[in-house]
Amino acid sequence: MRISILGTNYKNSIFAGCLSFRGHTVIDVSAPGKNRDPLDHDYLTLEPGLRFLLDQGRKAGLLSSTSDLLSAVRETDLTFIDEVDSEKPGCMERLWCQLGEALRCKSAPHRLVIRTNRSPEVALADILPLLESSSGKRHGDGFDVEVRLDFPGQSIAALA
Repeated sequence: MRISILGTNYKNSIFAGCLSFRGHTVIDVSAPGKNRDPLDHDYLTLEPGLRFLLDQGRKAGLLSSTSDLLSAVRETDLTFIDEVDSEKPGCMERLWCQLGEALRCKSAPHRLVIRTNRSPEVALADILPLLESSSGKRHGDGFDVEVRLDFPGQSIAALA
């Protein structure tokens, strides 16, 4: 499977390393101007074997990095978004609109998996109108969204 992961952080680097190790093609997407290389972070020393996983993914041509969200979405079937660690107010709204614009350019269906600390119903009520208006597509017709609730010690999934 071809997967894009938005945001280079500790959890996403582990996720990208494991997915590429299992043979999936993974594109790590960082904001423009941010460090785009998951191999160049201090947290690599915290997780034994993480550098090895990421190195192997790179060497096999299964793991790459970019700041070009449009091309990453266009080249993948599934995108993971980590809403929990969003830093600035309004940045997620801009991201949903940018994702919608990327979906507009795709003819193949695309699935978005969103990890959030908000109620899945509330998150979907905020996210879907932005995605639909910016993509020109309807949820369920061109793209699907799954919301994963992320609270410490809890994991709940909601399919929309």
